[in-house]
Amino acid sequence: MTIKVNLLPTERKRFTFDPLVAVLFVCVCVALVGCIVYGSSLKRQVDEKQAQIDHLKDEISKTEQSLPVINQVKEDIARHVDNFAQFDDITMLCVRYKGGAVETS
Repeated sequence: MTIKVNLLPTERKRFTFDPLVAVLFVCVCVALVGCIVYGSSLKRQVDEKQAQIDHLKDEISKTEQSLPVINQVKEDIARHVDNFAQFDDITMLCVRYKGGAVETS
């Protein structure tokens, strides 16, 4: 049997502490802090990757400066072999020495 009680407008309802609401509030706060921490970590990782990409672009542009040398070597090889069939691969290594002269005694 259920008894329905209507409160008068002058009566106050008592506040009751609900542990489930408190747990839910704590979970939401922890999730929010986690998102903030993860977001800042993600931004740092993106910045590091962008710096790596910029470095690679610089290295590629330096390598492109040496391409005329490599292309000239390929043309010289093509002229040398004339119309003979290729029987092996061609491996080229281009080295740019930026150091000073080495003295030997």
